[in-house]
Amino acid sequence: MNINVLITCLGLLVGISVHATTDKHFIIPKEQFREGVLIKNDKSCLAQEGKSLLSSIPKFPLESNTLYWRHKDNPREYNWFFGTTRIDCFGKLKAFNLKKNNLTAFEASYMRFYGTARAKSYQDEADLYFDSEYLYSQRVSTLYYMSNGKLKKLESEPLPGVLKVETTLSDYSFIVDGYNYGPAKKIFPLSPGLFYGTLVANGYLPYVEGALIVSGKETILKPTWVGIFKNHKKIPTSITEEKIKSTASLEEVEALYDVFIEELHQLPGEVFVDRFDSVYPKPKQFFFRLDDSEIYNKYLELFKIQREQAKVLWNESKLTVVKASYEALRSKLDSLEQLPLRIMLFPDSSRVFLNPVSAKPVDSINVQSVDSVALKLDTADSLQQEKNDSSISAKRPLKKEIELVFKGPKNRFDVIWRGPIPLVFGDSLVSFLNRRDPSLKVFLSLTENKPLWIQEEGLVKSRHHYRYIQIDFEYMDVTYPGSGAFILPPYIASNQEVQDWLLHKDMVVPPDSLFKDSIIPVKPVEKKVEPIVEPQDEEPELVKEDVNERLVKDSKKGDYIKIDSASFIFKEMVVYLSPYSINATEITQGHFARIMATLDSTEMIENHSSFKDPDKPVQNITWLDAKKFCEILGGSLPTEAQWEYAARTGGIQKNIWMTDKDPKPETYAIYKDNSYKKKKKDPLYGPQKVGSKKANKWGLYDVHGNVAEWVLDKYTILPYKKGKSNPKGPRFGSSKVIKGGSWKTKEKNLDLKAQDREDPRFWADDLGFRCAYPRQKGL
Repeated sequence: MNINVLITCLGLLVGISVHATTDKHFIIPKEQFREGVLIKNDKSCLAQEGKSLLSSIPKFPLESNTLYWRHKDNPREYNWFFGTTRIDCFGKLKAFNLKKNNLTAFEASYMRFYGTARAKSYQDEADLYFDSEYLYSQRVSTLYYMSNGKLKKLESEPLPGVLKVETTLSDYSFIVDGYNYGPAKKIFPLSPGLFYGTLVANGYLPYVEGALIVSGKETILKPTWVGIFKNHKKIPTSITEEKIKSTASLEEVEALYDVFIEELHQLPGEVFVDRFDSVYPKPKQFFFRLDDSEIYNKYLELFKIQREQAKVLWNESKLTVVKASYEALRSKLDSLEQLPLRIMLFPDSSRVFLNPVSAKPVDSINVQSVDSVALKLDTADSLQQEKNDSSISAKRPLKKEIELVFKGPKNRFDVIWRGPIPLVFGDSLVSFLNRRDPSLKVFLSLTENKPLWIQEEGLVKSRHHYRYIQIDFEYMDVTYPGSGAFILPPYIASNQEVQDWLLHKDMVVPPDSLFKDSIIPVKPVEKKVEPIVEPQDEEPELVKEDVNERLVKDSKKGDYIKIDSASFIFKEMVVYLSPYSINATEITQGHFARIMATLDSTEMIENHSSFKDPDKPVQNITWLDAKKFCEILGGSLPTEAQWEYAARTGGIQKNIWMTDKDPKPETYAIYKDNSYKKKKKDPLYGPQKVGSKKANKWGLYDVHGNVAEWVLDKYTILPYKKGKSNPKGPRFGSSKVIKGGSWKTKEKNLDLKAQDREDPRFWADDLGFRCAYPRQKGL
């Protein structure tokens, strides 16, 4: 080894040893702090109940809103006390910022500090104060301390201020930049200038409060609490929980439900905003330097956001009684609908007809699958005509069957049953039925007492049963089961709820022709909806399928897809949408960064994405920030109807791979099986680059999975009136709707019709967005 290098290393080691030995004399050993020592509290700056203070051992980290006093009895004995500030004394202290001097509260608490550079090691200051950010001296404005064998100097700076909160509430939160100060009566240390945060308490509206902090002074803040339930009357309903409990039948509960919804829909819009503006606090005006205007603008922005949230809570609180009634209604409905049903019901009409003999036996839960033949009435002329029809009889022998048409009250049991006549009745069954012979009873059995609700704009227009499994004929107290087929009318069978149940039961859905003179077995087909005419507008244009004609590349908005005006089935009703455009992909981090670079610092939105990549979607973004970004681009978040129409390409399917010859979700979606189940170090774990999977037929990528997407609509558990033209969701609701599923979603939950919801302030690493833009027809 080079001799010079060796000498240098030895010199450094000696220097370090000397420095360590020297610094040791300027550090207070832990054992010199005494515990349990009482001292009169007449000279300290601590505001503490009682006349005496009790010393303790220093514990770290130092608690917020707490002032610590280090008192020296002699060079080998120190006491450590804590409490809150006494402002008359605090204002006379000299403050030293620890962070600016590269010190921590832990280091400083054990260091000896000196009022002069000539002081001996044992001549350190007898009384010093600490908090999490500052060191304070009662005596001098300059302090010295030893570090690495060198004497260093601390210069004082303006004192921080103290905020005193005067309120009768004992349980509340003061949230500032995500930090919760809790129900603190004093908050310090605070830098001079505007200090603001959100005050939150159970039973009160949240609001943003601000105060000007003055150096060395105590600013008093008196919150203006606005009680949610004490300042307005709750919206009443005639449908009380007591009424609901007193009902016995499903029909009684349904009648109450209809009245309840009618009352809800008749509420005027003003009922949700009455008195709010008059009782909610107004933003404060402050007088300060021009260079503080930026922080004041941020205060105003946060105030506006919290005001909107408070307004939602105000509206929701008015619905407390209504919500309780609705939940009671739904609970009673659900419990009654789960019960099986067997009802005695005479058919409205009956007839006998000749039917070709089926090659396979039929039972009462399947629609009869036979060739199309004309149905003949059981009359002499028709029988003679049937005998002469050699073209049919040559194909297959004929047998007599009976057709029973049921309607029931309000068409609740609108169904046809066809099947063989039980042998015991012979040809007399129709006669029994037509004269309503009391010795004959007909029973219909259903798996559940759950009818289909046909609604229009949120109101129930009619209810119809469809879960039929058995028909029985009871004669002279003896039961004879029927074996045949139940046939649902098209307006019932075509409904998605019924389709799902029929598919689950492996049943064939009958076409319109079943209400004519033939039976043609068919499989479920996608419903086609003819465009409807928007009021005072021309007939909507038909949607074109050419993706290239739809796609527009824009330097500001990014790639977006043009969507023409059209109508489609949304939440079981036909709605009309005006022309609009929607981003082809979820908003990427690269797109986000380009837009943010063009904005003033006061308008910028921070990218909190966990999985960083310019081509990956933005994650960890709130609904509020997502909406703000879209508005900067000249658009907004899509409504749920806009999002769903574009994602489903106008169809009724719940996912876009259903119609593929080889349906595979991984072709279109980044979801749990191909992402979340991977190891965290696997590059496939987490959201992937947008457009890495196949697009839907209109050119939209990642409508399934990758990141779930915020939409504009509010979410509510209450039924609401759905507009037929450009629906925008309910008027009330505190959460916002989320669509599409994410990289964490199971395959079975990748449903374009389904919705999730979250608080608009919520963010997550699987939550992003895309934007929608208005456009004129033909553009």
